[in-house]
Amino acid sequence: MQFQRLLTTIDAHAAGEPLRLITGGFQEFNRDTIDIARKLLLMEPRGHHGMRGCVIKQATSADSDFSVCFIDHEEVQDTDVHGIIAMVTTVLETGLFPVTGEIPRIVIDSPMGKIVAHARCRGVEVESVSFENDVAFVWASDVPITLDHRTVTVDIAYGGAFYALVKARDLGVKVEINQLPSLQEWGRRIRAQIEDEMTIRHPLQKETSRICGVVISDEPHEKDAHLYSVTIQSNGQVLRSPGEGGTCALLATLFQRERIKQGEKLIHESMIGTQLQGMVSRTQPIASYQGVVPCIKGRAFITGMHQFVLDPDDPLSEGFLLG
Repeated sequence: MQFQRLLTTIDAHAAGEPLRLITGGFQEFNRDTIDIARKLLLMEPRGHHGMRGCVIKQATSADSDFSVCFIDHEEVQDTDVHGIIAMVTTVLETGLFPVTGEIPRIVIDSPMGKIVAHARCRGVEVESVSFENDVAFVWASDVPITLDHRTVTVDIAYGGAFYALVKARDLGVKVEINQLPSLQEWGRRIRAQIEDEMTIRHPLQKETSRICGVVISDEPHEKDAHLYSVTIQSNGQVLRSPGEGGTCALLATLFQRERIKQGEKLIHESMIGTQLQGMVSRTQPIASYQGVVPCIKGRAFITGMHQFVLDPDDPLSEGFLLG
């Protein structure tokens, strides 16, 4: 038995969304090595459809602590809210970054700009991580969508990406695990119809032109929750968590409809019972839209520390994905 590579990672999850922090196995990270990491660590048989990765590098600005690069199966991501929560928790609880005080302030360089995260700690345990996300805004309200002779209204909002927001009762479904095939089909059809009939553009980011996910909301299950939903992503994947982008998009929609005030907490519940907390920190116009700056807060847990190897004779060295 011989190994061509030995890779080390620390795995964690935030509200059910997994993150694999790559800690060793590469002398440097560039386009080629990131592609190798994607194939070996995110795809099967070592990863899975929902796995995302993270690499920590030296800071690119003098006042930052480090820089971060998030990757999924297809590309480098601008940011990943669940990933930030999981990554900050991991570096603090494992001692990769020192804990100073009860609420350490961590400044992170990312492709979308500087991120300032605050971690609430009890000793070496991280109880929550919070930070402000990109400006969210409502692109269009009450957009009529007709499917199967049923007309429903959909809000389209930006929360780091564009999301279509719809109520489960309008579709005649419930947000329940045993209805996932139906929910996935509704998500696929709603997204397809919107993209067929409308051209969606971010006022400052002209390349953003697709629906990242469809958020189907229902009545909350827990007493402390305000919303209960599932997000069907553009690739059909079902988010395990409430969805950070969907939470930001919902905050913008609720604020515009005057159903939530600045500084008021929103507890967003997922179909597996995990929660994210959102809040409108302040308003900030973006072109002709009324934007809001959302603050997202959540908790993460380390799930394992791993060593992965690559046998040069392994026929699945390129990785694969099913489903």
